[in-house]
Amino acid sequence: MNLFAEAFALIFDASRWSGSTGTGVRLVEHLSYTFLAIFLAALVAVPAGLYIGHTGRGRTIAVSLSGGFRALPRSGSS
Repeated sequence: MNLFAEAFALIFDASRWSGSTGTGVRLVEHLSYTFLAIFLAALVAVPAGLYIGHTGRGRTIAVSLSGGFRALPRSGSS
């Protein structure tokens, strides 16, 4: 059997979707963590962005920090 057929059979196997550790439960859990992280990031970033954009204060620090954080994955540390 080829790899794609085996993967398809594995994904749609009914026993993997049921129970407290099923794929559906894990998918909802993963999405809830993702939305929580995005919400918390927006809760911090939107007011800071509005303040910096309106007053212009902290522009240099914000640009420097964002550039520094963008470089982290490229340097091998995360």
